[in-house]
Amino acid sequence: MDDLTNKVQCDFDYNQKLNKKQSLELTHRIVDYLLDCIKKEIVKYDWEDLIQKLILNYENILFNRFYLSSTNIYSLNSYDNPSNILKDIVTDDHELDKLGLPTRTLIEILSAEQNFTSVVKISNESFDNLMALSYVYIEWTLGSDYIHYENVDFEITPLKSGRIGTKTELDDILDTFRTNRTLEHMNNLSTNIFHESSGGEKPSDKEDDAFKSEFGITLTDYAKFISVLISLAICGEKDIVFIHKSKLVDTLKDELDWEYDKSVQAIESFSISHRGDWETPPEGFSENDINPWVFRRPYSYYLKPLIIKNNADETLIYGFRNVYHSGLNLLKLIYKGLYKTNNSSKKFKSFKSKMLDVKGKEFNEMVFEWLKDNLDTFKKFYLRSNVKIDKIIKNNPQYGDIDVLLLDKEKKHLFSIECKDIESAKNPRQINHEIKNFFGENGWIKKHQKREVWIKNNLDKLGDKIGQDIKDYNVFSIFIVSQVLPTIYLKKSPIDIIPFSKIKYDGVTFLDKYN
Repeated sequence: MDDLTNKVQCDFDYNQKLNKKQSLELTHRIVDYLLDCIKKEIVKYDWEDLIQKLILNYENILFNRFYLSSTNIYSLNSYDNPSNILKDIVTDDHELDKLGLPTRTLIEILSAEQNFTSVVKISNESFDNLMALSYVYIEWTLGSDYIHYENVDFEITPLKSGRIGTKTELDDILDTFRTNRTLEHMNNLSTNIFHESSGGEKPSDKEDDAFKSEFGITLTDYAKFISVLISLAICGEKDIVFIHKSKLVDTLKDELDWEYDKSVQAIESFSISHRGDWETPPEGFSENDINPWVFRRPYSYYLKPLIIKNNADETLIYGFRNVYHSGLNLLKLIYKGLYKTNNSSKKFKSFKSKMLDVKGKEFNEMVFEWLKDNLDTFKKFYLRSNVKIDKIIKNNPQYGDIDVLLLDKEKKHLFSIECKDIESAKNPRQINHEIKNFFGENGWIKKHQKREVWIKNNLDKLGDKIGQDIKDYNVFSIFIVSQVLPTIYLKKSPIDIIPFSKIKYDGVTFLDKYN
């Protein structure tokens, strides 16, 4: 933005790189300034017209993402050298990302702040400018977090021109990450490799009870609720539905035989409503629950697809595609153990932990079965899962299990394979958490290295445990992860971290480097 240094009253020396403290101070001023600009801009327009255009914009983003995913699979499989096609796919996918988050941010701000008096309809040019302003706002918030966590170099220099100069290695790193993530996504869609725990089966009583303890209705009833919302849109042939709250309550009574209190509970659990000031979290939530650059947060349009207008009829507004996707998103987070449970009941936290454990075991088994199917385990290789080292030593257990133990009997190589079912980080905070998980003081790398030392010093005991003579074997460690991770491109690891998708794509040649 032009003249930004003056607009935020930057008092640092021009053309001088700022230190971390100065950089954070300046980025915070910029973020506050941009949010103020957004708020001053949105009140110029008719609230209902603007929220409708934003929801429709997000509906188009969801449609385009689905359409591109379908057509891109065909494109990748139709060309002998798909590298150029892949580049276009990555670009298109990134453009949708750049539109999605700013759109959701504006929807959430408008949902919280509804005291608009203007009747002016926003023009296409003004709408584009507002979207650009929201995009810049998000970019600066993310930049501030990158500076705070220091996982990448991110330099800021105020310029005499009034602009803010930035320099970072991030773009090249993320371009490589996005390319590999997109290729992984396309391959997964075309081969349908990954299994979802929900599987379309009727939820168990435990699942229903846990879901009800968090959201006030059972998982079974949630599925019915989402179906009614989608049916209303389809029957009315509308991308966006406007319906009075009382009318939806009546519809739920007619369609599902629900009592009034149950219907209201469902509506309120999955809606965002007026609260006056967007920056002030609703009761029971924190700032991290409303900040749009914090992913997987419970209070978001990503998971709460209904917007309640602050009028006498409490008009409900929603886009039917986001209703559908919010349901998929919620189930994905819960069944992968990723849903945030800061204010949750013990029952729901216990259920989430169980799901996390189940997904981990499922991934371990998936890796084990693939290796078994693709290696000659009759002659050359020996394979075993879940080898419990602590049961060997008994005293002072501290080494845990070897998820997958692989022996190359010809080359006398022992591979200690740690399997991690991880959702790839999507922002600076998640990247920082991902890096800490791997490289922190008590991180996975150090734990695995500790286990590797024990294995090297106790090959005789481990051999007795598995019934193999491995006294003169060389020991290697590998992490196999469920997704392409930004950490792979940000940090050099003493232990190889390999996405399972790459192993499946390259085949057993991933072992060749250890010769």
